[in-house]
Amino acid sequence: MQTTTIQSAGPMRAPKDTCVAYLFWLISCHHFYLGNICVGILYILTMGGFGLWALIDLCLMPSHVQAANIRNGCYAQGGSVTTVVQSPPQYAQQPMQMQPQVWM
Repeated sequence: MQTTTIQSAGPMRAPKDTCVAYLFWLISCHHFYLGNICVGILYILTMGGFGLWALIDLCLMPSHVQAANIRNGCYAQGGSVTTVVQSPPQYAQQPMQMQPQVWM
């Protein structure tokens, strides 16, 4: 698989920040910030999974932010936003070989 990195010259979606996600965690809105609307609604309806889900999210927040950035295609590298585009794999063109069929 070939990976092409394109530097953005214009406005793009900025990557999500872990510190901001922790601030939103305090008011139970971090899933909305990370783009998980359905999970955010479920989170609020269950009051953070009765507290257990809230503690798990507290520990896993950096991985949630990283997953959101990967899902959005944004990575922070040296203060600039980089979009990674993956091209489909190139398969070798092989001629199709016909198998003889024997009818009995």
